[in-house]
Amino acid sequence: MYQCVLNYTINKSILLGKGGFGSVYLAQNELNQEFACKIISLQSNQNNYRKLKQLVDRELSIMSTLDNQNIVKMAHSYFDGKNIYIFMEYCNGGNLKKKIRELQSIYPCPKFYKQKYEKLAQEVFWDIIDSLNYLYTKNIIHRDIKLENVLIHDGKYKLSDFGLSKFLSDIDEEPMSSILGTPCYQSPQLLRQQVYSPKTDIWSLGVLLYELLKGGELPFRGFNTQDLLKDIETKLKTNYIQNQLLSVENKLLQYLVSKMLVIDEESRLSLKDLLIKVNQFRINAQLMQKENITATETRCKPYKPEKITSKKTSQSNQEINNKQSIPIRFIQTYKEKKIEATFISKILDDKLSSNILILLALILFIALMQISNKI
Repeated sequence: MYQCVLNYTINKSILLGKGGFGSVYLAQNELNQEFACKIISLQSNQNNYRKLKQLVDRELSIMSTLDNQNIVKMAHSYFDGKNIYIFMEYCNGGNLKKKIRELQSIYPCPKFYKQKYEKLAQEVFWDIIDSLNYLYTKNIIHRDIKLENVLIHDGKYKLSDFGLSKFLSDIDEEPMSSILGTPCYQSPQLLRQQVYSPKTDIWSLGVLLYELLKGGELPFRGFNTQDLLKDIETKLKTNYIQNQLLSVENKLLQYLVSKMLVIDEESRLSLKDLLIKVNQFRINAQLMQKENITATETRCKPYKPEKITSKKTSQSNQEINNKQSIPIRFIQTYKEKKIEATFISKILDDKLSSNILILLALILFIALMQISNKI
């Protein structure tokens, strides 16, 4: 089933994703370039029409200002009076939820394949921390970081879905509502509908990283908001998170996640803190790499030929000539001896011929003498 909107053809038989407010389908433009089209039906959400329209308008306002390699870009948007169409960059690798399920099917026991999950967590962390840094320079809070909202394209991880995002200046304009966001990723401040800061995204990222490190296991659970808050408080009081992360080999991620999942915002790591720690880690890693290379070069020092002076060069050339002259003299001597042997053989042959002639002459002479005596 196809639908044409603007210069795009939407293929509604290929569903890329589905959310609380709409669905995402594959689309193509006139140049056959692929896009993702998010369709939000306002008619099917009559009860929250005004609220939903505000969220979508804010999402479009925010996305129109964004241009970062780790953030999904918006191409066009269109409203036909019933539905809102948002055409975005298409990501060919799906989302992190799909990725973690694929890993679980291949490596069902994360405990024995933790390096695979840690590698994924580190790659995601580098890219998402870059996207958050960019957002904060624009004074934007995402507020809905979770596996489903991290898309993958050609190995790059991109933050998407800005339906719940806000400019920092708008934080106090509206109270939090229970219909917004995914509770198990939300910070305690959002769950309690308290005043919050950009560090609410740091909490959500900590939950996401923990989930990746543990092969899809969420750090906190609850049937409702109160149960979830109780689980958070209990586990953090008993150092549950730190104990669960002891088996993580990547000590940087182990440390960062434990410091990101802190209830008190003042004590929770900020984005600036994260960037400082990451840069320190990268510098230390580069230094260690250089030291390892130097140590390897020292142990396996390559042979360097001694520099030859002009005197040594002449001596060396003389030695080479001497070495070369041995086979030459041998060949020359061999040739001379061969010629000499041939000459002697010839002489011997000549002497033999002479002796035979002399002998024949002598026989002939004797025969003539006998004939003359008879006469």
